[in-house]
Amino acid sequence: MKDVGPARDAAGPHRATGVRTPARLAAVRASGLLDTPREEPFDRLTALAAELLDTPFAFVTVVDDRRSFWKSCLGIPADGPRENTVEESFCQYVVASGEPLVVGETRADPRTAGNPSIESMGVAAWLGYPVHAPGGEVLGTFCVVDTRVRSWTERDQRIVRTLAAAASSEVALRVDLDELRTSSALQVARFRAIAEQTTDLVAMADADGRVTYLNPAGRRIVGLAPDQDLPTTAVVDVLTAASRDLLRSRAVPAAREVGAWAGELEVLGADREPVPLEQVLTAHRDEHGDIAFYAAIGRDVRERRRYEAELHAERQRYETLVGQAPVGIFLADPHGQNVYVNDGLAELVGRPAVEIAGSGWADHVHPDDRAGAAAGWAAAVASGQEWLDEYRVVRPDGTVRLVSASARALHDAAGGVTGFLGTYTDVTEQRDAERARRTAAAEQAARRESDAAAARLQQLARASVEISAAVTTREALEVLTRTARELIGAHRSVSSVTVDEDWSQAITAVSVSPEYRAWEDYGALPAGSGIHSLVCRDNVPVRLTQEELERHPAWRDFGAHGGQHPPMRGWLAAPLVAADGSNLGLVQLSDRYAGEFTAEDEALLVQLAQVGSATLEKAELLRQQTAVGATLQRAILGPVTLPPGFAVRYEPATSGLEVGGDWYDVVPLPGGRYGVVVGDVVGSGLAAAAVMGQLRSAVRALLLEHGAPARALAALDGFAELVPGAKCSTVFCAVVDPATRTLRYSSAGHLPAITVDAGGTPRLLDEAQSLPLAVGAVAARREAEAALPDGSVLLLYTDGLIERRHESLDTGMAQLTALLSAERTRPVETLADLVTERLVGARHDDDVALLVYRGEDDPPPAC
Repeated sequence: MKDVGPARDAAGPHRATGVRTPARLAAVRASGLLDTPREEPFDRLTALAAELLDTPFAFVTVVDDRRSFWKSCLGIPADGPRENTVEESFCQYVVASGEPLVVGETRADPRTAGNPSIESMGVAAWLGYPVHAPGGEVLGTFCVVDTRVRSWTERDQRIVRTLAAAASSEVALRVDLDELRTSSALQVARFRAIAEQTTDLVAMADADGRVTYLNPAGRRIVGLAPDQDLPTTAVVDVLTAASRDLLRSRAVPAAREVGAWAGELEVLGADREPVPLEQVLTAHRDEHGDIAFYAAIGRDVRERRRYEAELHAERQRYETLVGQAPVGIFLADPHGQNVYVNDGLAELVGRPAVEIAGSGWADHVHPDDRAGAAAGWAAAVASGQEWLDEYRVVRPDGTVRLVSASARALHDAAGGVTGFLGTYTDVTEQRDAERARRTAAAEQAARRESDAAAARLQQLARASVEISAAVTTREALEVLTRTARELIGAHRSVSSVTVDEDWSQAITAVSVSPEYRAWEDYGALPAGSGIHSLVCRDNVPVRLTQEELERHPAWRDFGAHGGQHPPMRGWLAAPLVAADGSNLGLVQLSDRYAGEFTAEDEALLVQLAQVGSATLEKAELLRQQTAVGATLQRAILGPVTLPPGFAVRYEPATSGLEVGGDWYDVVPLPGGRYGVVVGDVVGSGLAAAAVMGQLRSAVRALLLEHGAPARALAALDGFAELVPGAKCSTVFCAVVDPATRTLRYSSAGHLPAITVDAGGTPRLLDEAQSLPLAVGAVAARREAEAALPDGSVLLLYTDGLIERRHESLDTGMAQLTALLSAERTRPVETLADLVTERLVGARHDDDVALLVYRGEDDPPPAC
């Protein structure tokens, strides 16, 4: 094969430079390689080159302005020279050009024919590639020398090129190590200063997991005084049980494998309560590759979690408000395409929301108005300005409605348009009335009045939605009071809700204008007599001018209170009335901003009072339902104190009262045995809960009487026939005998219980299945026996645990058995938590009850 001429190194571009350029010589000096002993990394590379290419000599050289120093020189005796002059070296050609040199016959090549080393060292063939500094300067060469003429193959050149790149990497590593050693002290000092000032937890631990450093913020979190000695405690001792498992199973292995792990761990705070920390754990190794220490930085996320929860609740309230708004509301993207429309808009145009999405909004516009509406909307999108328009819409039944539409651009922090938020209001009747009343002389005045009325209607709509969104009596009262004062324009507003018509127990909210700040804390309750009785006795609104107020016999001379009572220059009040017509209280305004209270003010306040009355009743009903549900659930769900080895969980459906027809029970029986029951009544809510309570009590008594599952269920059939709503209820009943490590079971139409042995093998207990309760004659309930050897786990559950929309029960059952097999060694409480968390989740449509049992005397250790 012929010699291959010089070529640029494929390892990367480098800087061609002369031998004596200042930048190159500075890089040579900075490398620290001149006049240093041989080093094993470089010697290993030259030995490999000589072996692979079968050459007597191999060198790593560093060339300055007068010599070629041989950092590694394979083939030169240990006491022999380690350099030659630049003029004698072949390296000069590589350093001068920055390119490789490939010479198959040195005497015949015009570049090297006169080189002295041909005679002094017997160089017959030479192959070398440049060795670079980290900055790209050529420091010297990696070369091989043969004393015979030879043709260097492409493979030979590839080997030398690769080893030259490795030598360059070794040089860069040395430079990095020197810089690292130089800066390490400064980095430690900086780390200490940052760690002492940060509000995040910073900790260090040795390779065995014992804490060696904890910064002030970390001390505060775990309750350690600043001057208190750091206890030589293991990291796991300050973590919750679940976080200890996570640290051992995932965090430490990840840090060991890839150097770092990020996630969330819970430490035990000063009050021994869990403190969630967003954690970054890093593993640091010594020069031998062994773990030297671990470092952790953790951020307390309790405040953020509270903020996120509040933000989520606020967003839900907003979505409810928008969805129930009596006006049409839409949200469009920056290009003007609808991404959301509320029910009010869909109802206004008489089309489903999906048909109005995207560009479909124009389809319901009257053909004669479509071009103008589209042009106005396009101009608003292009300019990012407010869009105001009025046009006709054609409903599917052919009726035509006139709507007033408006939208404002939404902007990000940089001023860019992120979308448009707008409203549609049906103004058909309003405009028809305007046209009917319009005359040439009063046209402009009528339009202004109409616009003002529309604005006030929108204000009323927004206020009504805001009031309706309240969920507590106090919140509803405060929103009603404030919105009434602001909407009508008065200096003071007071709303009162009485308790059993007792004004001394009234719940009162007050809102005042800035001018009335001096009376903001005035909290005297109205006596309920005088002018208040005018409203509450007959449930009628009352409006009095200042003169009428002062002359009225029920006034009772408020002026006698002097500066104690806020001024009352004119008075307007409306009753708060329940759906059954009884009085709840009243909302009152005093001292209008300008003039006396008007009939329009009275009508507006009456409407607000009606909305407020409905919201107050709704809030009270919700409070009563919540109280009833909580009390009922605590009363009938199941035992509070469980024998050792048992764990239970109950998760109500995420809507309605928090009670239902699912239950569990653990019944101590003679001989140290336990009856275990899980059942499910058809239906949900209070009715199902009432039936469940009766069945639970009955099966408990029957187990105590008969002591056998099948006989207890057979007797329960007769009882269930007498209980309305109990038909088709399902029950799984078993008797666990810890002494013999067995259980006997019988099932009335219920899903089979599951056991998992110590080896992880699951078994469905489906050998004693029969019909649900009270659905027909059952000759005899079946009964079967199963073993519960050491290390095995038993799980009873209701169908809400594995039943999901759009999924088969087999899928849910497979997920459940896989989870039990994988997590079988967990403590029963932890196992119950894992099953609930992974299979139930945050929201579910059905109640879930489950019971976990492990019969070992001593629970297994945590994983």
